[in-house]
Order: sequence, then C-alpha cells, then structure tokens
Amino acid sequence: MVVAIDIDGDSIDHAQRTYPQVQFYACNVVDLGQLSLPSFDLACLFSSFYEFPDQQAALRVIRGVCRSGAHLSIFDYTQPEGGYLSAALSTEIGNPIVMETLIDWMKTEEWEVISVADVTDRFVRWYDALLYGFEKNQQAILTKFGRDWYNYVVSWYGELRNALATGHLGGSVIHATAAARQIPDG
Repeated sequence: MVVAIDIDGDSIDHAQRTYPQVQFYACNVVDLGQLSLPSFDLACLFSSFYEFPDQQAALRVIRGVCRSGAHLSIFDYTQPEGGYLSAALSTEIGNPIVMETLIDWMKTEEWEVISVADVTDRFVRWYDALLYGFEKNQQAILTKFGRDWYNYVVSWYGELRNALATGHLGGSVIHATAAARQIPDG
C-alpha cells in the first residue's frame, strides 16, 4: 500500500486525480498517527521537511508509524549550523535542515542515520535549468501571469540558486532506519 500526505488539500485533490492507486490524506505530518494506518516499511520526505514547524515532532510521529527496520529517506534543503538566509528567502524557505541538529534528533527519536549525501551541486543545476526555462518562455509566462509575477519568481529562484551556489543553503539526501524498539521490563 502506498500512502501520501500533504497539508494542502488542493495538492491532495490534484494528486488523487493523477494517481488514483495511491491513498492520499490531507493532514499535518504530526497528525499522521491518528490515521489508523498499518506500520510502514518506508517513509520518503521530498522537499517537505524544511516546511515542518516542529521537525523533531515530525521525526517522532513518523517513527511511530514505521515498523522497526523501516527506511526513512529525506531529500531536502540544508543550512550550515549558525548560517543565515537573505531576507528575500527567509520567510519562504522555512527551516532548512541543520545536519548536526537533525542527527541528534534522529538518535532521540529512534532513527539510525545510515548515510548523508550532499547533492547541492545538483540543486544548483536544477535551479539553473529552471531559470533558463523562465527566460526561454518569458513571453508566454508574461502573457499568462504578468510582469510582476514573472519578476518575482525570477528574482526569488535566482536568490535561492545563489544561496545554494554560495553555501548559504545546501541540498542533501539522508537515509536512516528505524531502530528496534526497546521493550520495557516486566
């Protein structure tokens, strides 16, 4: 069984039409345990963890719905410990992963980190391609959405690309497994 969640109901509606074989739920990740679903073997978080207001609670809840030995993959933005983001990005990019903090939380929430891969260079290339696409399709975008929207997205994604290229942001793929639960004595 494949289950997917998103806090945005419109995204869920679109996904249900596109992937009818998947069970979709519109809910906050910290409410996942209330869905009465069977234990999972795999949890994938794709560019979502940075949006969670309480990231440690999210790890705890996800661990609670996963069986021991289950896999967790997080593909997301990272930020150096003590790093900063420009004002243009800070309100939109949420809470990028601070790796040192994430690793501590994972231990506390019964996850064992298996690997961390830095994929920042790929993020930069993806945003280069996106910005090129904006430029290439500028007239069509302007016609449909207007100059203000076009200028905003080119500026914002350009700022995001530059933050990645200069090391103020990064991109990583983190793999972990759910640790065996300790059974209380007696």
